[in-house]
Amino acid sequence: MKKIYFFLSISLLSLNGISQQLPNFTQFEANDLFFNPAVAGTKKLIDVRTDYRMQWLGFDGAPTTKTITLNSRFMNGKMGAGFCLYQDETGPTTRTTYLLDYAYHLKFNDAELSFGLDGSMTEYFVNGGLITIHNSMDPAINQAVTQKAWTPDAGAGLYLYNDRYHFGLSVLNLMQGTEKFTASDARLPFAPHIYGSLGYNFSANPDYIFEHTLFINYVAGSPFLVDYSLRMHYKEKMFIGLCYIMKDAISLQAGMTFKTDFQVSYSYDLVTSPLHLYNSGTHEIMLIYSTDLKKKKGTNSDFQKRKYGYLF
Repeated sequence: MKKIYFFLSISLLSLNGISQQLPNFTQFEANDLFFNPAVAGTKKLIDVRTDYRMQWLGFDGAPTTKTITLNSRFMNGKMGAGFCLYQDETGPTTRTTYLLDYAYHLKFNDAELSFGLDGSMTEYFVNGGLITIHNSMDPAINQAVTQKAWTPDAGAGLYLYNDRYHFGLSVLNLMQGTEKFTASDARLPFAPHIYGSLGYNFSANPDYIFEHTLFINYVAGSPFLVDYSLRMHYKEKMFIGLCYIMKDAISLQAGMTFKTDFQVSYSYDLVTSPLHLYNSGTHEIMLIYSTDLKKKKGTNSDFQKRKYGYLF
């Protein structure tokens, strides 16, 4: 298996020198549970989200990411729990992660502070039949081989929020696990990922709410990832937005809310990096079902200075 995996390990290790190992989302505001376990239970009583991302259309084997998340709260809102499943496919490799979240919430008059932990198992799969090599007769690479390996990991985070602002900080890949198929294979190490988010909602007219969100990701040995998003919500029934992904893309976003509890949103990335010469952009679509069942008020608690209702 020095055969197929050694070849892929060298390739992936070289890529990791300039990139991160966990997937990104253009609509990071709505995928915050994936990045921070402390978000579990801070939404409505039942919150289900699914996201499909097609990145760099036009590249052979370009990344596609599929996710589904579920989270809820219990003990009168003092605790939250969640589940995430995501699958990342890039060329001959597929990475599938199963993740459980737990959060404990401290309630104050006008804000809540949440502390969260997560545990995950990741399956890394290599399909040798999808590898294209210069010399198809090379005995060092067996294209008939398919292999998979499992790796455990953990993360932690905190989240301070109310209906007007939020601040989040988290670290994933705390165990710094490694993918390894057999005793003779090269190891593929996972570096800790540090995520930070800062959001603020502003409105001079109650019909129009401006949602500002700043998202930062740091991985040792890689450049900072900085995303800024501005969404304008109209009567909490629809929104349009613009996202700037530093040195990478500008994204256009739009979404609509149906019957209070359902939302569908779409984003398209106009790539600004040198890769724009070789692809036609990135598409992402997200579906959300978030409800408090028969409860009319939108969030876990009534903040003392409540100004807005619930934003997805």
